[in-house]
This record gives sequence, C-alpha cells and structure tokens, in this order.
Amino acid sequence: MVVILLLLLLFPVSAFATALSDAAAALSPGQWATFTTNFSGPNGDGTNDILGAPIGYITEFANNAGWDPINHKVQFCGSSHHGASGIYGRCMEYTESTNTWQEIAWAPGQCQNTATCGGTTPFNHAYGTNSNNPKNGNHYFMHYGDSNVRRFNAGSRTWDTLTPSIPSTASTCCRVAQWFAAMNALIVFDMDWGIWKVTEGAGTSVTWTCIGNSGSAGGAGCSGPNLTPGTSNDTQINGAYSMKKKVMVVCGSGTSCYRINAQGQVAALATAPISTSMQIAVFAEEPVSGNFIVINGTTTYMLNPDGGGSWSSVSTTVPSDLHADDGAVAAAISTYGVIMYPTSQGVGSTKIYLYKPAASTLAGQDFTLRCATADVLRCFGFDTSADLGTTGPSAIGANFGMFNNNNLPCTTATCPQIDTTQAASGGGSMLFTIPSQSGAGQSGQWFTNFTTDLSVLFGQNSDFYIQWRQRFSPELLNTVYTAIGGGNAGGWKLAITGQGDTPGNTSQSCTTADVVVQNTNQRKFVQGYQSCSTQGGLGHIAYWPFEDSNLVAGDIAFQNAMPAPYCLYSQGPNYFPPNGNCFPLYSNEWMTIQIHVHPGTLVNDGSGAGTYVYQNSHVDYWIAREGQPSQKIINFGPFSINADVLPGEQWGKVWLLPYHTNKDPTQVHPTAYTWYDELVISRTQISDPGFPSAPVTPPPTTSVRVSRSRATY
Repeated sequence: MVVILLLLLLFPVSAFATALSDAAAALSPGQWATFTTNFSGPNGDGTNDILGAPIGYITEFANNAGWDPINHKVQFCGSSHHGASGIYGRCMEYTESTNTWQEIAWAPGQCQNTATCGGTTPFNHAYGTNSNNPKNGNHYFMHYGDSNVRRFNAGSRTWDTLTPSIPSTASTCCRVAQWFAAMNALIVFDMDWGIWKVTEGAGTSVTWTCIGNSGSAGGAGCSGPNLTPGTSNDTQINGAYSMKKKVMVVCGSGTSCYRINAQGQVAALATAPISTSMQIAVFAEEPVSGNFIVINGTTTYMLNPDGGGSWSSVSTTVPSDLHADDGAVAAAISTYGVIMYPTSQGVGSTKIYLYKPAASTLAGQDFTLRCATADVLRCFGFDTSADLGTTGPSAIGANFGMFNNNNLPCTTATCPQIDTTQAASGGGSMLFTIPSQSGAGQSGQWFTNFTTDLSVLFGQNSDFYIQWRQRFSPELLNTVYTAIGGGNAGGWKLAITGQGDTPGNTSQSCTTADVVVQNTNQRKFVQGYQSCSTQGGLGHIAYWPFEDSNLVAGDIAFQNAMPAPYCLYSQGPNYFPPNGNCFPLYSNEWMTIQIHVHPGTLVNDGSGAGTYVYQNSHVDYWIAREGQPSQKIINFGPFSINADVLPGEQWGKVWLLPYHTNKDPTQVHPTAYTWYDELVISRTQISDPGFPSAPVTPPPTTSVRVSRSRATY
C-alpha cells in the first residue's frame, strides 16, 4: 500500500476543465454566448457543416437535441425538407471531451437522402423525437410517419429497432417523443396515434401502454379519453421533458398546452401567451429550475408547469440569428445548468449558442431565507469583521473566532480577513491567503460552535448538516505543493466538524470524532475522512477515508455517489470526464458544499480500552457549481465512528481552514487564495442557493466495504 500511495503522490493531477464547462461557468445568469466548436467532416452527403445539407438544413421541423450526461455528448437526427429537389437526413454528435461535432450512423428504417434512395423521394423530419436516457446515455429517435422507435446504444454505438411498433394502423407525421426518466420509459405524444408509454424489456422488446387519446376520438389505437383536443391533427406540436420536475409538457401550434406527470396523468395547463408552434418556437427544459423556456422569435417566456401552469416573461436578449422559427434545436445541458442551441445559418454555416437561465427564473431561497428556517442553529454571512469573532491567541476558548496555528500575530497572510470585493452574497466573504514559503497552518483557521450558549451537541442517533459556499483561486487548484522531506504534500482541508465546546472545556480541531472535508492528495476533488485517533475493536485507525470498495469489484470509489463511470482509484491520474466521473473543484466561482453526519448508536468497541464507537453511522457529502443544483458525491455507511471514552465525543463545532498537512515551508510558489461565505448549520438538510428544498435521503441499509489498509493521509 505504501508503494501505491507513493505512486499516487508522484502522478501529476490532470486538467479537468473542458471548453463546454468553461464556457458555461463563464456565463452570467441571463447571458447568451456564441460557443465555438470543432467539426470533423466532411459528412457522408459531401457537406462540411454541422447542420447544413446539400439543400436546406437538418434542423428543419425540429425542436430537440438530446444530452447524454454519462458520456457527455449532444446527439441529434434530422432531415431537410425540399421535396423532389432533395431531402437529406443525418445524425450528428457533439463530444464534450474533444469539443467536436461529427456525423454518426443514420437511424435505420428510412432511406437517408435523395441520392441514395433508388429513385424514390424520402420524406423525413425530427419534430420533437430526439431524446436521451440519462441513466445509460442511450439515444432515441422516431422518423417522420414511422411507427417504430429507434435506439442508438451508447455502449456499442449501434442502432436498434425496438419491437413491436406502435399498435396502430394510422399514418401520421408529427409527434413529441421524450425519455421520461421518472417513469423509466419513452413517452410518445402523437397528434393522431395518442399518448403512449413505451417500456423497454429484454433486448429490443418494448411494451406500449396507452395513457390517453390526443384528440382523434380513440380511433387510432389508443382508447383513452379525449384529453388533449388542442393537438388533434396538429402538425406543429412542440414540447420537452423536465428532469427536475418530473413532467413532460406538450403544446399545440396554437396556445394549448398539456402536462404529463410521473403517474401518467394528463392535465391541461394555462394558455400560452405566444404561439408555441414547433415551426415558430423552440421549447426546452430550463435545467436549473426545471421549468420550461419557450422562445418565439426574440420573445422569451418561462412556463412553470406546477399546478395549473403559469407563464412569465423572461427579460433576455435573444441573438437575432438564433432562428427559433425553424433553424434551431435545444439541448438542456443538465451537467452545467445551461441550454445549448445549435442553429443553422443556411447551407454551409452553423452557430452554437449557450444560454444560462436568469437568476429571476430560479425557484429558490436566498441566504437570508435559508437562515430563517426553523431547524437552522447558526449562520454566518462574513460581511463584516464582526463575523470573524475573537482574534489571535485569545480566541482559544471563545465561542467563535480565528487564530494562527503557529501563534503568529494575525495579519492578512496569517489569519483570515473580510474581503469586501468578493462575495457569494451580501457585502463580503472570509478570505484566506496561502503565501509562498508558508507552512501547513500558516494561513490560520476560523471556528464556531453550533450555538452561542453551547446548548446543542449531537450524539448518538442524531443528524446535523453544515453548508457553506467556497471559492478557489486558480493558483490554489493548479499548484502542486511539496512535502517536508520531499514528494507531494497530502492535500489541503476545506472544513472539519468535531467535538463541541462545553462549559469550562475547549475542543481543538483534531478530535476523535472529527469528520473532515479535504482535497486529498491534491487530486482537485473533495474527499472525506473520520477521526484524528486510532481505536481498536469495532473502531478504526486514524484518518479513516470514506472510500468504498463495494461499488466496483477490485477498485476503490473516492466519491461513491457519482454515477458511471464513477470516481475510482484506477482512473488516476485522469479522474475527470470522459475517463472518470469525479466531481472536480472549479476556480473563480462560488461552489456550494454540504455535509450530513448521522452518528449511530453508541456502543463499546470491544477493544478492552474502554473506548466507544457510534455504530451504524452514515455521512453524506454534496457539492454544486455556481448556479446549479447540488450533486451527492459521497454516500458512506453504515460504519463505526470513533467516539473515545464515555460519554462519547459529541459534535458541536466547525472549523473552516486551508490547513495542509506536512506542507513544505521552503517551497516557492504563487500566492493562492480561498474564500468562504454563507455558512449554515442546521438539524435538517439545507436548500441549495437558489433552489427549493430536497427531501432528505435516508441512510441506505446495504453495507459498504472499506479497506483498512487504504488510510492514505
């Protein structure tokens, strides 16, 4: 294990940013930007353009492109529309890791273009039938007038035809078909065939279940009630699915709109204030709030599908050449909280736009509202020096304050300061400076007890949550810090929570019950560990990492809640997409971090030393980029937390600090910075900034195996 650790320390940490992630992060709320991509051509029809065809463009009569969040790709199939003069179909794919578009195989079942159809004239359009399954990345598409669903498999990168076809003999052209993740099925909303749920079985088999009739009095094979008369015989229906709100919305060419919920119930929504026709407007999920953005020309509205639905005008300057009337399609990039709009500028020219939703469209709570919640114990906004508390050596024993680990006088280089030029909210934030040739704790540390009167401590079978915003300078993330004696240092901390003060007793930042948030081994992503001391029996060694050996056989998951391809030891040093899926730390933006600690039942650890553990404990870590919902990254337990002797250490204190164990004080490196803001301590889960509360996820009942020999701190 020592050899493995040394190899990890010697490997350089790879860069993780992409052109797409950087462009999304650079956007301010409500802002549009042109996004420059590469193109690998020519296409099979001889064109050297992403969306252009020999005649026309493949986004004609189309609305949606699909986003594959597993493999980080945008996928779209479509066709131009010029009758006997030429109809050209093509499937295109954007790959984030290379920032490149390329043509992929054409979906089977219909001739691709005039030149290859043996004298017949094909006719094809995409309408609203491009969609991806976020669990596996598979892409779904339906041809014009075709009764079969075609599936592009993300793994084999080949097309399937799903069977049987829709149970109807009618012939129709126009539909919206979107993967409904909450049902784990494709929902096909057709103007004549009805509303169908398509559930996958083994291989290419599917089951079609009628949800309701779309306006043709049940004669097209779906015998449900006439739920949506506004779409009957409508060749311009439009719509999208909301991953966040778990609903699909479909609108007709006029102003009639309908919602399908996760129970398969269809209901009418408020009339649209603008035409939602597919050939006039482009319709997309707004991936931050889960509402829908509808652009008609340069007019933008947001549809909130809750209740009876409500429409509100969005103040944003839509690019004049977006061509929402027929040239653009929309892909909601849930990973980065933006919408991508590929749009044709005519034959031979394509533009890609990115749009970040305006802050006014976010359904959520600001810092003041989060702090006003009944279960919140304490908040700090770091707007003035009063939030720093007692300063210097006299801070030891105070309820909250700051001091330098090396007993140095507090200056801008040895203790945190209020920075009024940088804030997640309010008038300032708490700034730590990491100067050149500084040691492990030379930047200082800030602490607070959970309450002003020391009245609250968390012991067995309890729950508490801590949330804060943090910003990192590029120098902090990009500098490889060396260790005393050679090699690389073990990584800087972000926060510690542990034993709280009690009357007459002051706790320090290295306690038996500590739960720590750390950039372990400078990997540039958050990890965690528990305890500053070793216990035998049911206990564990000091610095016990929250690493999961049960997720993937023969491997270690550093962030075990991240989806495939996971965040694994074996992926190093390339831990980030497309090779791995660790959630990175980003510079120059306010990230949100939240931890949940559930101490289990206090029991004797059986070591004979009189020490105890909290058995069946659980911890969760979440992290979010600025303006985006949080992602759970660590879901660890049940396991035993070291608790020392009776009555067992109890949590009641949090430390914010960039402490870097064994950092070489002689190393010359750029001055680095990190900022903290919006600290919230609560008995219950805390809302993300700008988002409504999420239900608390109960600890899982399955065990997580951890390796005792993998303590790498």
